[in-house]
Amino acid sequence: MRGRAVALVSVLAVLGGCTAPEGVDAAAEPTTSAPRTTSAPPEPPLVVAYGDSYVGPGVGAELPSGWPALVADDLDLELVNHGHAGSGYTNWEVGWSYPYTIATEPPPEDADVVIVFGGFNDITLAPEAVRQDAVATFALIEAAAPQAELLVIGPEWPRQEPTVELYTLRDALADAAREAGATFVDASGWLMGRPELIASDGLHLNEDGHAVFAAQIAPTLAGLISGR
Repeated sequence: MRGRAVALVSVLAVLGGCTAPEGVDAAAEPTTSAPRTTSAPPEPPLVVAYGDSYVGPGVGAELPSGWPALVADDLDLELVNHGHAGSGYTNWEVGWSYPYTIATEPPPEDADVVIVFGGFNDITLAPEAVRQDAVATFALIEAAAPQAELLVIGPEWPRQEPTVELYTLRDALADAAREAGATFVDASGWLMGRPELIASDGLHLNEDGHAVFAAQIAPTLAGLISGR
């Protein structure tokens, strides 16, 4: 044991002599630091829009000035547009209804907000049938994207005078939206007394009309996104 102790003392003595030269701070010797890492910017909120020609292809809607594109640009959103001209909650005349569209083109599971816009193409149909199809539409969205906020907008009315049928339809859609826990925005009066917002065909929005609709919709949509 004594021999090992002497050897250990000798080693410590040698190591003790290996001190930094006089005037040199050993702690100041250069060190290498890990490279900085930068996090990727957050992905923009994903919004999926369903609806009729006011959402999809129609006069003015194929231009960048369509209201879905305007809102997406204004709020820095990723937009997926599944609008189909002539479609409605119940109306099948063009081969697309809202339930069929959502069943065949469902929103991604990670969608932040799903918008369903329209109702004008259902104006001549039985309100209770439209309400039931709206309930089915919203249930399909809930199943596909359960974490998404649901924004229901409508019905649009490109006429100057309201009708009983308009308000009956609006109330049916509002009831279905409430049942689904969705946010409902009444668009029935946005075009009344404002013919300058309607295109020459007397039915669809022109560019000014899309700008007005974007201004009406953007604040509600922004609130839904910020509240997530």
